[in-house]
Order: sequence, then structure tokens, then C-alpha cells
Amino acid sequence: MRRAIRRTIQLGIAIPLLAGVTTFGSTATAFAGEDAVHVAIGGHGSPDDYDCYAQLDTTKHSDGTYYVKGEFDSDYGTPCAGWLERSSDGGHTYARVSNVYYTDAGTPFAETGEHWDGSSNSVLSRVCIRYNYNPSSAVVCSRGW
Repeated sequence: MRRAIRRTIQLGIAIPLLAGVTTFGSTATAFAGEDAVHVAIGGHGSPDDYDCYAQLDTTKHSDGTYYVKGEFDSDYGTPCAGWLERSSDGGHTYARVSNVYYTDAGTPFAETGEHWDGSSNSVLSRVCIRYNYNPSSAVVCSRGW
């Protein structure tokens, strides 16, 4: 479910946005949701209508440890790639911690397994996506959580 407040942002350079999304020469929609962090590219005019969409879901296990996973979907069969990243320095730098997952007409949905989300507020996770038909296309990442 995509419960969110949308903010559409267009940029031509890589900078962090107010919503915490980083884009590289792309149009992105950043979301501030109740239970997840979202990012999308390639809007088609309606609130839930995008070429590529990614969501960071969180789970708190019974021992109090948080885990995250990335979920990715491709509307219109658009080839997209998505992955999960983690920062251990409060969001200054991120490194990929999951495999890259691909979505298209034959596989419109993919998700990572659960990944540990750290034991302190300095550890953040985010999801990133890009169009897969062009490996040099813009990478769009959600804010860290």
C-alpha cells in the first residue's frame, strides 16, 4: 500500500533534497509515509502511476532488533533495477548491502530479503532504483531510515 504524502522534485545535479532523496539528473517523487520510505521515477499523471517504484519496509523482531527490506515494482513493464543500501555514519556515505533486483513486464515485482538495520540511530538504510534499459541512467534513492 502506498500511503504517503508526495513531493515531486526535478533536478539536474546530484544533491540531497529536503525530503532526503538524492537524484542524479532525473525526475523523482519523494514520499514521507507512515510505515515506509518510498521513491519513484517516471510519473504518468496519477498518484500511484510510475515506471519504477521502490519502498523500504521495516520490521521490528521480538528481540527489539530492526530489519529492513526493499520492495520494487515496475508499472508498464518498464525495465527497472533496485537495491538496498546502508550507512553507518549517519547518512554521509552509503554502501549497497543487497543484490540488485530487476523488474520488467515478466517480473513486475521483486524484493530483497531482510537486512539488519543497525543498533543505533547512526545506522540508516535506503532503497535505490534506476531504469535498467540504460545502465548509465539516473540513480534515485530514498531518504535514509
